[in-house]
Amino acid sequence: MKEHLKNLGRYAVVFLLCIAVFTAAMAAAFTIPNSAIESNQRQAAAVIESEGQYPRYFFDTSACQLDNFTDGLMLDRALNPDESRNPLASAMDIEGYSRYWHGYQVLLRPALMFLNYKQIRYLNMMLFFGLLAGVFSMMHRKMGLRPALGFLASMVACYAVIIPLSMQFMSVFVLMLLGCLWVLRRYERMSVRELLSFFLVLGMATNFFDLLTAPLLTLGMPLIICLYLEIAHRAGNRFLSSVKLLFFPSLAWGIGYGGCWVAKWAVGSLVLQRNVFAEAASQIFFRVSGSEDYPVDRGEAISENFDRMFLDPGKRLLLLLGVLLGIWLLLALIFRMPAKRLACGAMILAVAAFPYAWFLVMANHSQIHYWFTYRIQAMTLFGVVCWLELAVNWPALRDFVRKKLPGGKN
Repeated sequence: MKEHLKNLGRYAVVFLLCIAVFTAAMAAAFTIPNSAIESNQRQAAAVIESEGQYPRYFFDTSACQLDNFTDGLMLDRALNPDESRNPLASAMDIEGYSRYWHGYQVLLRPALMFLNYKQIRYLNMMLFFGLLAGVFSMMHRKMGLRPALGFLASMVACYAVIIPLSMQFMSVFVLMLLGCLWVLRRYERMSVRELLSFFLVLGMATNFFDLLTAPLLTLGMPLIICLYLEIAHRAGNRFLSSVKLLFFPSLAWGIGYGGCWVAKWAVGSLVLQRNVFAEAASQIFFRVSGSEDYPVDRGEAISENFDRMFLDPGKRLLLLLGVLLGIWLLLALIFRMPAKRLACGAMILAVAAFPYAWFLVMANHSQIHYWFTYRIQAMTLFGVVCWLELAVNWPALRDFVRKKLPGGKN
């Protein structure tokens, strides 16, 4: 009991330290004068005006459209409307948009001192595809080719090609890729305390930087990797251990994500001397329950998000994917692993189902913004592939194929 309490104290210290860092970083970002960023900010506004709010590139589908509207909002909030104000107050207020941290400003305001919007997009492109290549390469080494290809397919399915072109999409994907790299490099040497601290901080960072685009990705993708590595390479065929590995990191991420939001409302209320909690509560009610103008239809929220992920690319592509997964499932039924391993692997399927729980709870937001919230289903596709990989007894399949080949042993 004493050790558990000591660990809780350590997690609390990590949480409070992150909040202090986030608050200080936001205040520091708003010490930059408007004069240092105005030129590039105006150029960015001109680019967005010329392109329109929701331009579509490469594919004529809502699943592949940019969110220039939110990028414009981010750029507009980069300018401090009252430079005589305390930088901390400006950082906590963001022109009345105080329910979010707006942590992206920690990077955006300094970037606008040197880069215009097109250059920021180019830098984002190099960063995103560099990280994507790094994750694929390391996943290939640590998990094998098929899971790595499954991960790549999940990124292709959510039109990753446009992610670097919208600043608001970048934060959650960069955090997800960094999280995947971290667990791929560190998981075999991670203590339980380090693992839970990692997911706690990752949840907090997601809340700090992201504007509710696809936050669940930063939990789901790294957690699927952890479960896969545990079951495949660490003799992780104990069902209770797999349940714990599913539950406690998810809890840590959830506490980090939700707790960081509550901390923002608390810090904002103290600094601004107004009730930010009340402002946030009205938005939470709207996002969960809708309004007269935006009534909630949870079935529509799920179907719209599902369609963007799996039907928008084309029914033929979905059919091909279904056939491939069907063949894989057939192999899993014929050359199946022991029941204990399959039961442990089911924890990966549980993570793969998280997006649909999210769509049900955040129904209003998922219904209105389905054209980008659908991307959290990347963890669904990746999870199914990883479960199938664990379910097939590949040595037995290879032995069967060798016996059937000409010259093979009977």
